[in-house]
Amino acid sequence: MLTKEDTRDTYGEQRLQSLGWLNSRVVLLVWVERATGPHLISCRNGDKHETKRYFKAFI
Repeated sequence: MLTKEDTRDTYGEQRLQSLGWLNSRVVLLVWVERATGPHLISCRNGDKHETKRYFKAFI
């Protein structure tokens, strides 16, 4: 998984974006780490730029 901090806005907590592989697709997860564990904000299919970045990092 490829993870970076989302610094586009001030969210009041460290928001992370992760690119991963799920069901033969690149997906983008937006999440935060909380005391109770990871909290998922959103999950969607990666666009062409995110897919390219994912494969460039791992191939």
